[in-house]
Amino acid sequence: HTDGATRGGLDGRSLGAFCREPQGRGRVGPEHLPQRANVDHRTISERDPTHMSAGRADDRPRRFGWPILVPRARRVEHSLNVGLFTLPQGGSLMRRSRTRATLLTLAIAATIGFAGCSSDSKDTEAAVSGESAAAAPSGDRPTIKLVENAWTASAVNVEIAKELIEKNLGNTVEVVKIDENLQFAGLAAGDLDATLEIWPSGVVPEEQKYIDDGQIVNAGPLGAVGKIGWFVPDYVAEKFPQLTSWEGFKDPAVAKAFATAETGDKGRFLGTDPSYSQYDETIVKNLGLPLQVQFSGSEAATVAELDSRVAAKEPVVMYWWTPTAAVAKYNLKNVALPTYSKECYADPAKIACDYPEDVLFKAISAKLETKDAAVAAFLKKFSLSTEDQLSMLPTVEIDKKPVAEVAAEWITANEAKWKAWLA
Repeated sequence: HTDGATRGGLDGRSLGAFCREPQGRGRVGPEHLPQRANVDHRTISERDPTHMSAGRADDRPRRFGWPILVPRARRVEHSLNVGLFTLPQGGSLMRRSRTRATLLTLAIAATIGFAGCSSDSKDTEAAVSGESAAAAPSGDRPTIKLVENAWTASAVNVEIAKELIEKNLGNTVEVVKIDENLQFAGLAAGDLDATLEIWPSGVVPEEQKYIDDGQIVNAGPLGAVGKIGWFVPDYVAEKFPQLTSWEGFKDPAVAKAFATAETGDKGRFLGTDPSYSQYDETIVKNLGLPLQVQFSGSEAATVAELDSRVAAKEPVVMYWWTPTAAVAKYNLKNVALPTYSKECYADPAKIACDYPEDVLFKAISAKLETKDAAVAAFLKKFSLSTEDQLSMLPTVEIDKKPVAEVAAEWITANEAKWKAWLA
């Protein structure tokens, strides 16, 4: 919700610099979140700068890529000329105005062709093809622009696809790092060719219309299934076995075990970046639970707080999602909420149930069909299961192994699977 998020000024830095900075991850625009009343929306670190590490889990941009839309500083403090639009000094751009954001996206796309967020790293050439006569990237075939969103699974998906396309189909692949919300206009225009991991719960009407009108083609399920929810570490579930369900938090004595100095007698529920699709304040209120939502401010800050709590074996309940390496690293257990239903989410102010399960899907530009039918066919067959992702994410996020190396190892070990994508 925009009232709980502040927006960062551009302070004169380049677009390329912004695209490489930490960003937030959100699947549903804050305009769809329930209204918050009488809530201190400062993050933990803003209330107490010493409380939580501001460090990042890695050097990849965190969701999202375009800083005007990133929560943390409410007003845009500098003007930026982007084609048709000038953002005035001191002006504000709220994400609840998604139409305006979409128009800004189109202006940016027309002005920079999305080149500003292209990956500037030299991607590895070590991926294998399994064919001695594999095709080498050629000027005779068009360059393919694959979207990399700012989370690890997206980077892994894209690296696998990149290596297989270049080694087997002969196209050069350009990896474009861009905000998941801004990618739709680029795909519709043909400036971007494909994105490989869309969370359906985050697709708002302004984005869905591109699919409905045929400018963007739904390329089928990725294979992985995502799930947002409430999580506790395993030692918390062992100490409080009633917390396998939300009903365990109805006991004030149990909830108080999660309290902090700021929440008093209420338990602290750890939220993350305020721009994410979080309905937890509304769920807590409507279920009548003695909990208070407190936002960490970022995905990295959430992980840092979790790491600190786990090291001390202290209770923590939090918003998180799977597939992620943190679920395995910290042995996180899902707290069952009332079963999700569309009726439950019909009125955002009355949400009192679980988050929906997200069957992740791929999307390609309709223009890719004529630009390179072979690549379009390959991407429609491209598939990574939840198990595939979970086999790679800890190696990247915890062991800090380069994404390109992890992708190459997966390619080597799964030749039969990916060869079917080329058939």
